[in-house]
Amino acid sequence: MIRRIGPRDLPVLKAMERGFAWKFGSDLLECLVLTDEQDVPLMAMGAWSRAEVHMLTGEAETPGMRFSMLKQLHAAMETQLAVCGVGEVVTWVDETKPCSMWRAFRRRLSRLGWKRSTRTSWHREVAHGKSEWS
Repeated sequence: MIRRIGPRDLPVLKAMERGFAWKFGSDLLECLVLTDEQDVPLMAMGAWSRAEVHMLTGEAETPGMRFSMLKQLHAAMETQLAVCGVGEVVTWVDETKPCSMWRAFRRRLSRLGWKRSTRTSWHREVAHGKSEWS
């Protein structure tokens, strides 16, 4: 049987984590469990609210002015995403293009709390109108 997670499932799910701790905070969108005949979870799948964030920028007189604008827009976006219940954001940077600004941009992102991901990411579009889970 597949059903939504319940409080009684948490100890079993914690035992399944094997060092990868799930956070069941307000950004958890859905969590389903597949159970055996005794309703004990055998597998679980969770979905958290994440946002993919990108930026477009025009000309600015100086790099300092550009960073000042970035900080203002960054703070406003963070506030809006928090209101929407987003728990984490991700962005993609194409560092293969030769550009001297990447070093400076990475430093600026770091100063705003961003970290380079050490995990491999897999992507999949969600099928709307039909189920591809079977």
